[in-house]
Amino acid sequence: MARDQAPGPSDLSAEEIQFFKACRVLLHAAGNPPRRILMEIEDGRGNAAARSSLSEWFSGKTIPKEQPHFKGIVQKLLKIARDNGRSLPGDYMYYETLRKRAEKARRSRVQPPRQRELLLAYMRRAELTADRHPAPGLARWPVPAFSKVYRPQRSVGWVSRAASPVPDTHLSGQDGPATGHIADGAVLHPSTVLHGGNCLVLAGPGGGKSSLLRAVLMEGLRVPEATTPVPVLLPARALENEHLLPLAIAEHVKAEFGPLTEQDPDTAVLFASRPRPDAHWLLLVDGLDEIIDPARRGAVLGRLAALTADDSPVHQFVVTSRPLPAWELDRLGNKVDRLELQPFDRADLRSFAVDWFKIGDVPSPEQQAEHLLAQTEHSNFAALVRVPFMATILCDLHRQRLASEETGPARGDVHPFPVDTERPDSRGALYQWFTDMLQEQQFEADLRQRVEATLATYDDDLTNLAIRQSRQRIEEMAVRQVSKDRDGQAFRKEPCPQSVPPTVWEAVLRDIMLGTGLLTEQAGRLVFLHQTLAEYLAVRHLASKPPAFARTVRSVLKAGLLQQVRLQMAHPQSYDRPEGDSYTGFLLDRAAEIEIDCAAHLRRMVAHGGFGASAFVVRQHLLGTRIDPDAVKDAVDVLAKEASASRAMGWCRIEAIELLVKYGDRRGSDALAKVAATSLRLRIPRYQAPEDVTIGAGAGGYWHDLRQYQYLLTALSRIAFDPDLLGTARVHAAIAMEAVERKHVHDGSGLDALRAISLSALDPQDRKMARWALATAYRGRNTPPQPNRDS
Repeated sequence: MARDQAPGPSDLSAEEIQFFKACRVLLHAAGNPPRRILMEIEDGRGNAAARSSLSEWFSGKTIPKEQPHFKGIVQKLLKIARDNGRSLPGDYMYYETLRKRAEKARRSRVQPPRQRELLLAYMRRAELTADRHPAPGLARWPVPAFSKVYRPQRSVGWVSRAASPVPDTHLSGQDGPATGHIADGAVLHPSTVLHGGNCLVLAGPGGGKSSLLRAVLMEGLRVPEATTPVPVLLPARALENEHLLPLAIAEHVKAEFGPLTEQDPDTAVLFASRPRPDAHWLLLVDGLDEIIDPARRGAVLGRLAALTADDSPVHQFVVTSRPLPAWELDRLGNKVDRLELQPFDRADLRSFAVDWFKIGDVPSPEQQAEHLLAQTEHSNFAALVRVPFMATILCDLHRQRLASEETGPARGDVHPFPVDTERPDSRGALYQWFTDMLQEQQFEADLRQRVEATLATYDDDLTNLAIRQSRQRIEEMAVRQVSKDRDGQAFRKEPCPQSVPPTVWEAVLRDIMLGTGLLTEQAGRLVFLHQTLAEYLAVRHLASKPPAFARTVRSVLKAGLLQQVRLQMAHPQSYDRPEGDSYTGFLLDRAAEIEIDCAAHLRRMVAHGGFGASAFVVRQHLLGTRIDPDAVKDAVDVLAKEASASRAMGWCRIEAIELLVKYGDRRGSDALAKVAATSLRLRIPRYQAPEDVTIGAGAGGYWHDLRQYQYLLTALSRIAFDPDLLGTARVHAAIAMEAVERKHVHDGSGLDALRAISLSALDPQDRKMARWALATAYRGRNTPPQPNRDS
């Protein structure tokens, strides 16, 4: 990687160039008088200017300080020039203003040597760990470098043009107002995010948020040009404290990498100013949703929102989260891009699997990738496997299964599920098998031998005790991480054996916990490899006490029902999805395994909870949760009514349609066709936003209609750019997008959507319908059509 070079005096800023040019023009207008004449001008104390100083001032090498010499010289030259009949702009203050601007620009351009040393030290440390894949598994299994298997994903959402200093390469159109723009469903490359300004990235559990940030980090370290932002990857919880932002960043970096230099100074100085004269810091803030307390989340969002007010910011940010209530996320304001990552399509998933298998030396990687896809497509995980983290798990399990198969079916018939046990029929069962596989590896590898060798000098038969305590600690960590009362959770800590020194015992437990593959080390502390693993393990811990677990399940379902009803009554938007969908899914799966009957409660939820509760049930079914079929059927019927009801909220209708289409219910496609024909009749009411949210409100404190329609367009774009949906549904969604955008948003995103869909690999009839709709849209706007082609 190329390293930063100290900026030289020839690398001038625009302000410096303007100042030196004005000085040369002034000197020329005065007839280039001899330097001795200018040296005669004194500063009021009898001190004359040095010849070397004058030479450097007028040759563009140095900027004069604020002193009487400079003022006297400028006034002398102005007088000579005007006596000679030359016209010059302004008086002395004109040149003094230019001098101050140039001086300020040079201070920001020329970095102190100590700061450059710290920056290079930080980049070296970050570069050492950036390409390390945070994948599960032990050293026995080859874990690929992150860059070898990372695949960019598609995105939908809107992009604030006012917040993007460079063109957005993932948009099909480059023109449009600063109000916003719908992403066209193309691949979101890390370089686009790196240079794209402030951004919020949303995705569901395991949806690729952390992977995207790691890819952006690698991109920023790989191309350290003068204007390239310098990325810093940190968890959202690092910004929870009350410290100033540079200090909070510095504390995390020091905890993560240790001292940057041998004589470690105050690292906060590095993050308080620009890393390079023409570049800013890009904070890659991961896991906003993992801050359980909404008040603490709001505080973090407030700190980030404050960064958007600066026209020349030192810090910008990319923050990731699972979907949260809209009024929380809108604390960021209307200058922040908002994108949703989309799951892999079949081609992406196949390429992802092939890359994993090639790195793992799996014979016939292309063939094995096809077998993996064929097996999962005929399981309950056809949709779930498209999520990047679940794809990683299945690829790793399939590869390990192939490596361990010494007898049994031929390699071409091996599937990712165990051949000697019942195939998992839910997401919870799949995670159970995955964690069991990691545990099996733990014993097959040298971990047990290593622990026995360490503890044998103190006493016999301590290994099993250490393994039991390490498992308990992992599950207790999981409960704390997903609990809203994480600090109030009380656990009985098993004592250290008397024969073993506490420091040795703690080191052994830590070694075992890291060896499970479930945890990794971050900033000196153990954290879960992924939030979904923490959710699963927390549920497994709670289920160890069935009576208390049954009460927990029922209370969560009851709270979820009340939450859905309140959300739909107060702020019914497509982003108002419950925070705990993934965690609740693990609860329901474990409840079914230990025969806790939730079916009746789910049916009551559907009967009394309306659209919100029914959407929750269908989302759980699509997530891979084991849900009572009758409850799913009832929920689908409720969504079908919502999808066809003209009086329903617009975003509720679109989300109901999306769920129906993904579920495979014909009524969803039919309702979408009606929406495409009457898109301008979608109901978008105005309602009052919370008082502590500032997002460009209109008169009376109500949200501006534009933001409402942006939510609606995002909901439609999720359908339009989903490659796994029927082409007819995608075309109808794009037609609806064009009509809503043309009437209410006026940024050309509807045309972009239709153009992108018309070029997609659709059925010829669907592509023909998209081209017809695109031509009709151009005629309706009196806009000449752009060249198109049949793909």
